[in-house]
Amino acid sequence: MGKLLCGLVLKLKGYSEPLEYVDEVLELPKEEEKPLGPVEEFVSVLVAIFFSWFAFTAIQSGSISGRRGREYTYESSPTLFIFILSVNILLIVMPLYAVIKSRWFSPEH
Repeated sequence: MGKLLCGLVLKLKGYSEPLEYVDEVLELPKEEEKPLGPVEEFVSVLVAIFFSWFAFTAIQSGSISGRRGREYTYESSPTLFIFILSVNILLIVMPLYAVIKSRWFSPEH
């Protein structure tokens, strides 16, 4: 149906040459990911340590700082406490994953 419609549109526009249909899809070349440099790895580890401190303190004390310096405890607001703690854990895991992925797929290692 698509080929027929395409051929009809081309005929209406004045194309008279026979059409050759290609069934294969052309793929774009994959972009190679550059591994992280030493400075980027260092900064990523520092970010992970920074948020690890927040997560550890939140778990130990039972309260976590939210927006505008407001404190949330697990007893008073469990949903927000777990959400903010989850964001902190995500901000620990993401940079560490980037460093591990960079080192694992680096051609030098």
